[in-house]
Amino acid sequence: MTISVELVEGILLKHLKHFNTSGQDVDATTVLETALSNVQVIGQSPRAIYKTICRHDIVGNGGPDKKWPNDWVKNTCESLAPLLAN
Repeated sequence: MTISVELVEGILLKHLKHFNTSGQDVDATTVLETALSNVQVIGQSPRAIYKTICRHDIVGNGGPDKKWPNDWVKNTCESLAPLLAN
């Protein structure tokens, strides 16, 4: 299965806008850890939920279910997308 880097980046950014807990505007160059809280709410943190939903959408759009880097929150949507696409 294949998925473009641009589509993965779009998926990551779309969900970042929904799960942003910083109160600041976000874009494709926002470092993920600055926008996604690691504080658990009802058993899951926004970071964990973001990752789960993004993985689901990437696979649902024809991409592989790749292992995310351990330090994925240190990335931006732009830098993480190529690591998760084909």
